[in-house]
Amino acid sequence: MASIHFFLGANTAAGFHSLYEPFCDISALDDLLVIKGGAGMGKSTFMKTLAKAVESVGEPCEYIHCSGDPDSLDAVRFPTLRISAVDGTAPHIIEPELPVAADRCVDLGRFCNIDGAKQLRGELACRNGDCARAYERVYRCLRARQAVEDELRSVVQPYADSEKLRRRMNGILSRELPHRSAKEDGSAALRFLGGATWRGWTWRFDTVRSLASRVYALHDRYGFAAPLLAQAASAARTAGFDVIACLSPERPDALQHLFIPQLSLAFLTVNDRVPYAQKAYRHIRLDAAIESAVPRGERARLRLLRRLSTSIEQEVFAALREAKGAHDELEKLYHPLMDFEGIAQLAKEESERLCELAARREK
Repeated sequence: MASIHFFLGANTAAGFHSLYEPFCDISALDDLLVIKGGAGMGKSTFMKTLAKAVESVGEPCEYIHCSGDPDSLDAVRFPTLRISAVDGTAPHIIEPELPVAADRCVDLGRFCNIDGAKQLRGELACRNGDCARAYERVYRCLRARQAVEDELRSVVQPYADSEKLRRRMNGILSRELPHRSAKEDGSAALRFLGGATWRGWTWRFDTVRSLASRVYALHDRYGFAAPLLAQAASAARTAGFDVIACLSPERPDALQHLFIPQLSLAFLTVNDRVPYAQKAYRHIRLDAAIESAVPRGERARLRLLRRLSTSIEQEVFAALREAKGAHDELEKLYHPLMDFEGIAQLAKEESERLCELAARREK
């Protein structure tokens, strides 16, 4: 069974943007494991163990990756079991609301050698500070880059025919959305498909293959796809279809991608930062039509602004690599202090419990 991969956090010009609160809504869950512990204490490995066990018995799994380090997990969700596990530490602090009855803490810190950690307190605090300063640099650079991107949009905005674009999306939706009278609107789950990480721009396009056989690629560099995606999301929900609305990690108030899994349909915004190389059902080149209308005298200005944005972007990635390095040093300090065998045993017990629940559900 295909798994899906998303993010719930993004590094933005306004700081860390979190989508964890709706993900952890206990009204939609029978159990939420809130995992606590410092860097290198095994939170991601614990969740990977749970996910591997659940997938081995044929249950679907949604993987939520860390916005700073995409190789690390921040959460997993088992939708048919109505169970999730989440890293409850900063920058997305989660606390149980109805302890044990609905959600519960899994404290991996209890497997750490307390005396050893106390002896390393000064060095641990230093590495924590290094990480915090690196992220301050990340956000300063992202604010500078957003100012350049705002200027880019201001150049092309007068030449965009928004009404023409809206009519074109209406035509697509009239073909793709079945005509039906829904008793109630479909739901909307908010996610990020990727974002800026220490590896550069990182996107989980394997999720596209899992959720959609028909993909509309909206080629857009300037943000004109966002209102079209909002239009499509509204129409799909009104027709009773559930959607996964992926926000832009650069501007979380705008949509970047949209999935309608019940129709095996996706709309993706693609550009030089989101280079979707897989085959698309249709290509809609929004930016080409707009750029062709920009006067020749303004095109040199556009090229200059793009180069400036790319230069600042490289500073963002350098700062994220610096933060990753500081975090790695924290992990190196904690690793020798951890009882990983004890954590593995706890993960095994939780995994067996999940598999038992899956077996009972099948009966």
